[in-house]
Amino acid sequence: MELDEQLIKMGKLCSIYEKQFLQFSDIVPYVDNDWTLTKSPLLASILLGIGPQIEAMTKIIFNALGFTTEKNKPGFWDYYPELNQKRMFTSHSVILKNSAYQGYKILHPFNELGSNTDNVMWWEAYNKLKHSLPEGLEYGSLQNTIHGLAALSSLLHIAYEIKLNLTKERDFILDSKNWHITNLGVFEGRNEWPPVQNPLHKILDWKSELFFFDNVLTLRV
Repeated sequence: MELDEQLIKMGKLCSIYEKQFLQFSDIVPYVDNDWTLTKSPLLASILLGIGPQIEAMTKIIFNALGFTTEKNKPGFWDYYPELNQKRMFTSHSVILKNSAYQGYKILHPFNELGSNTDNVMWWEAYNKLKHSLPEGLEYGSLQNTIHGLAALSSLLHIAYEIKLNLTKERDFILDSKNWHITNLGVFEGRNEWPPVQNPLHKILDWKSELFFFDNVLTLRV
């Protein structure tokens, strides 16, 4: 399957879970409730649903950059070290729309470490939830779900940026120094920041309903 088709299909899946989360937020607003204490079986269901998508997106990025997929590497945390060797992931941020923090909140989903510092919080929660039902439902919190959705949307955005820059060397793409932050500080005081315009987002018919993106692989003028 071509990269364009993969991104179209994965974008549609991501949108389904973002819509489910927003429907939940209509009843239990994420801007008014404690992210750590607010838990729900519905949030747990969303977290369980996005886990395989995160694994799939990581594999898509891994293959798009020309790495060789090994049979004993099934998912996200197996691909992560090579993809983050120059901090492409840990330097990445997203802007949560309409939050209680002056209209925005910047999240770094790949920097949120769990109790095991060799793993990220939301991925650790996803695995504990998956392997310990029904007790694991306690991991279905706003905190874990929002950061998990932020990670998934980040991976989609990163994949779009890579699609635009496939002619560049892999080391260039992996290097966080080549991922530029745009708009930062320019729109302070407004309720929302306008999203970075990646032409492929429109062409491939995907737009996050929860997040804006302020990282681009090459600086646009």
